[in-house]
Amino acid sequence: MKAFVLIKSRPGMEDRLAELILEENRVKRVFKTFGPYDLLAEIDCMNTNELEDVVSYIRKLPDVIDTITLIVAKIKLRE
Repeated sequence: MKAFVLIKSRPGMEDRLAELILEENRVKRVFKTFGPYDLLAEIDCMNTNELEDVVSYIRKLPDVIDTITLIVAKIKLRE
């Protein structure tokens, strides 16, 4: 299962926070973004229990202010 987590961080802590998030092995990539959220984490896991573990890990990190989790329903690829 694939999910994305939007992460709002304390100002100036985005790079440090991205490194901490990448320590969780089910996080595949972290993107620094512009807009109301500062980071976007791509997660690959086996089930919702694993997803809950990853999201809990991220939420407990210092400098995380808020998160939104998006679970992928279907992937469309260019042919």
